Amino acid sequence: MGTVPESRGSGAGGALMRAGLERCGGLPVYLESSKESNVPFYERFGFVVTDRFTLPDGPPIWGMLRPPQN
Repeated sequence: MGTVPESRGSGAGGALMRAGLERCGGLPVYLESSKESNVPFYERFGFVVTDRFTLPDGPPIWGMLRPPQN
């Protein structure tokens, strides 16, 4: 997920995340972020860092899981 710089902070990313998570119907959700600065954004939606790894010749990746929701 990404936004153009002019739209950052407008709530568009949060709205998209809420809509996507709603479609998951409470199931666990996994994502990967290649930007550490985005981790707090995902944490606000209930994701927790479960892993950090680096791809060969690539950036570090943060694996994040949102546990099942009731």
